[in-house]
Amino acid sequence: MSSFSRIGLGALATLVAMVAAASPALAANVKTVYAQNAQVEHKVGDPYTGPMNGALSSEAAKFATSLGTVTCNESTMNGTITDSGAGDGVVNGTVEVASFGNNGEAGVCPSSILGAECTVTANNLGWEASITAPVEAILFNFTNPSLTFNCGFGDCTYSVAMLVGTVSWNPAGISLNSSIPRTAGGFPCPASGTVEVVYSVTGEDDAGGAIDIQVWTF
Repeated sequence: MSSFSRIGLGALATLVAMVAAASPALAANVKTVYAQNAQVEHKVGDPYTGPMNGALSSEAAKFATSLGTVTCNESTMNGTITDSGAGDGVVNGTVEVASFGNNGEAGVCPSSILGAECTVTANNLGWEASITAPVEAILFNFTNPSLTFNCGFGDCTYSVAMLVGTVSWNPAGISLNSSIPRTAGGFPCPASGTVEVVYSVTGEDDAGGAIDIQVWTF
């Protein structure tokens, strides 16, 4: 398998911005397509639906708060693309797995919060997800993501109606750097925390191949 878009999403985002600036009547859309020959029922450029596999590509997944930072050196965020975007230009899917761990220990990560180990749990799965292309960037949007941390003083849950990440290139993937407010858990749970993580993203067709993201205009 290989990463999204062999021609470079950074270049695509720049192209989208240039086209939109040149002609306000044009709108940018996204679609996922097969990137290489697969079995007989698919060919390069056919709309793609199927697995969407996210593997940690930053050094760690970090959740920074006013009390300290939880740092996980293992994480996956896997799901399914259910709509290629070929119709309306918005790629839709779900995130069914969001896991965190450290050095082979699932669900537990070290922190700088009094040196405590923290359990990390994703809630509300599967999260609805979409890939869109406004003028300034190609975005990955999560609906109603939620994470619960327990560092020894009770559960602290953080949720947001919409979490937006940037679809990036070199390496290709999803980059998140966003603040999420606390929605459950009282003192001493901090009022908010910032998620900072990058995932490489691949798709898999029925021959074990890859997918591309294309940006198109109308």
